[in-house]
Amino acid sequence: MSEVRGSDVVVIEDVHSIFGSSAKSNFQFGRICGILRTLAEFTGAEIVLVPPKTWQKRVWTEEDIVVKGKKKDTKGTSLNASLRIFPEVDFRKSARATKPHDGLVDAALIAYSATVK
Repeated sequence: MSEVRGSDVVVIEDVHSIFGSSAKSNFQFGRICGILRTLAEFTGAEIVLVPPKTWQKRVWTEEDIVVKGKKKDTKGTSLNASLRIFPEVDFRKSARATKPHDGLVDAALIAYSATVK
């Protein structure tokens, strides 16, 4: 295992159960979050938890917002923000993919949000 430096930081979205999801899905979701936190603690890295509304407020601008029907499209809005902040990054899952991967987009924005206030 490589040596952990004192400046290592792990940024994790501070999520809670999702209303309307099955108990099994919520349990699995919480399990994955717990595994990530445990691994980060094991390495000695600083853990920063960022709630969804917080990171979105920090990185989205009015120009990024996409509306579908009467609701804000969070995935489209995040994609616009990521393309503005990281214009050189390809957010596709693989070279064969045709669309950006929303998980990669969100991960980049969550990490970035920890650097801005």
